[in-house]
Amino acid sequence: MANGGVVRRPAVPSPVRIRQNIKSLAVTDPKKIVAFFSRAIEKMQALPIKNPLSWRYQAAIHDYPFPDVDALDPRDKTKSFNLRRVDPADLANTFDRDPLARREDNLPDDRGTFWRQCQHGSWFFLPWHRMYLHHFEKIVMDQVAALGGPKDWALPYWDWTASDGDQRIPTQCRPPNFPDGTKNFLSIPQRNSLPGVPPRPPQIANNGDRLGGADSMDKGFLCLIPSDFTHHAGFGGGASLPQHGGEGPPDAKIPSDLAGDGVLEGKPHGSMHVATGGIARDGTAWMSLFTQAALDPIFWMHHCNVDRLWEIWIQRKSANRNPDDRNDKNDAKWLDQSFKFHDRTKGNGDLQVKQVLNTRNPPLSYEYDDTTDPLKGA
Repeated sequence: MANGGVVRRPAVPSPVRIRQNIKSLAVTDPKKIVAFFSRAIEKMQALPIKNPLSWRYQAAIHDYPFPDVDALDPRDKTKSFNLRRVDPADLANTFDRDPLARREDNLPDDRGTFWRQCQHGSWFFLPWHRMYLHHFEKIVMDQVAALGGPKDWALPYWDWTASDGDQRIPTQCRPPNFPDGTKNFLSIPQRNSLPGVPPRPPQIANNGDRLGGADSMDKGFLCLIPSDFTHHAGFGGGASLPQHGGEGPPDAKIPSDLAGDGVLEGKPHGSMHVATGGIARDGTAWMSLFTQAALDPIFWMHHCNVDRLWEIWIQRKSANRNPDDRNDKNDAKWLDQSFKFHDRTKGNGDLQVKQVLNTRNPPLSYEYDDTTDPLKGA
């Protein structure tokens, strides 16, 4: 098992799919991975929010405004709409609600089980988001296949430090239309649009401006340095109970010495969320908010890169390991922890942490095109 920047794993066998850097696909994309992703999003957005395969349902798994109905009159759609929507007349209090809410929405009966589930501030941050990406990717794969696209389609990742410029939104995700005139569903206007105030340059995401600074994207890859996965100062987060941290009923109280973000969750994950979304409080900073982030297609590519950094970390040094010691009672709890999801058929997609530690094995079956250690083993 070599380190020093050399990928330890052997050549990728079929049917393991390859997740590629979207910026490399700007140069050559013979399978039209980006174009089919856009068309799949269009199909998912056309489905009602009640459908587990829809764009809005998938985003609500991450988080959704709470409460979403009036407790005394849960069937009143007008009251529900007013609780959920971003109200232009009251942005100070509603900027972080559902910007796509419709009065006629029929909310799913199972939302108490499957919505508002993202894990933050604990060692479940990385495995939960890996599960989330997995199910989303399979749903998109089915849409792509139905559109005549590649059956081995895989979610691309957004490497913030790639060669077309640090911290710039990928070129394919900026314009509202593709060169052939078709609508680009990877582009949304609700991103950072901070004007420049000398000497500070503008940060307008869809213009290709640089977002944030070197610290935001962790240009020095400080997140890869900890050898310990667990604890607040470790790579993966505190060894706590599952906790959502967003909207909904309060999480169970967790001792302060167990709770806490891992280094990766703080920077570059969290900092790049905010750099991409911006700080506006007018319903236009989607990536900065739990309730809106997954409505932006860049969210999925952003988290794909976070997942790739986990792979880089585990491969770069033999001393780096996940908390996977069956003889350790805390590790065993981590390994056996299960989270609830729908699968691509709307059926049971529940997964345990132990099922998602090797990306090359089923049910995941993917690998990244580049897991080279940027620190070269240091």
